[in-house]
Amino acid sequence: MTKTVLITITSSGFGKTTAKLFAFYGWNVIAAMHSPERGEELTGLGNVLVTRLDLQDPYAIQNAVTAGIERFGRIDAFVNNAGHDLIEPFELATKEQINKQHEVNVSGLMDVTNAVLPYLGNNGSGTIINVSSFGGIVALPYGSLYKRMPGKGWTYINAKT
Repeated sequence: MTKTVLITITSSGFGKTTAKLFAFYGWNVIAAMHSPERGEELTGLGNVLVTRLDLQDPYAIQNAVTAGIERFGRIDAFVNNAGHDLIEPFELATKEQINKQHEVNVSGLMDVTNAVLPYLGNNGSGTIINVSSFGGIVALPYGSLYKRMPGKGWTYINAKT
């Protein structure tokens, strides 16, 4: 039986490349993205379903999972590629910016995971892959790798210099 993977944020970058790779290797792909009209390249692949998914909208999450189950009958893997960057130094960020980052990076991930877990369990096994960035490793200033810069917050210092 052909396996199915749900991948978040597949309109560009790692998500799009990951969706194409899974499709190439014969998997069914539920390519979830905020704006499905940006998924025209993936739509042309027969084993890919491009669907809308907004990580801050529980109904959109459930609709994406349901659409994938209706089309392919199962979900065997979930690749969480979603993330929201907080670009400015943390101490300069507004409460709203911090809340949005938390809603997407933590609550959104948990909501999609909860939506796919019953289907992974029905198959007897499953795989969940969470994609992160270097920013996830250095979210808090650590040791000598960072220096506080006036007006810029904590700045990464190249350890080799």
